[in-house]
Amino acid sequence: MPPEMEDSTLISPPNQGTLWQFKLESVSVVNNSLKSEDELSVYPNPSSSGIFQIQTPHVIKHVTLHEIASGKKIPVNNHNNSSIHINQKGVYLLTVQTQNEIFRKKLVVVN
Repeated sequence: MPPEMEDSTLISPPNQGTLWQFKLESVSVVNNSLKSEDELSVYPNPSSSGIFQIQTPHVIKHVTLHEIASGKKIPVNNHNNSSIHINQKGVYLLTVQTQNEIFRKKLVVVN
């Protein structure tokens, strides 16, 4: 198994072919290449209040949030793109789109 797949799990549901389940890590993508984690900071993470501050030197064009357990898109309450508020505890995938980059971060809300 290649090193990049060491944290993955092979799942073979009956009559559905082969699926892979991967350990979720923070990944940033630019033109299909990895970007430095220093270019996007989201804190505190985990958060007990559900409020996360977003810092990046780039102009944020769009922010989306998905609950990982259900895959549902969650409305983002961010009026100025510098913070978001998540109302319910759980694990989320934050996607921040700038002019040339797409950044993804796993966020955790604990109560």
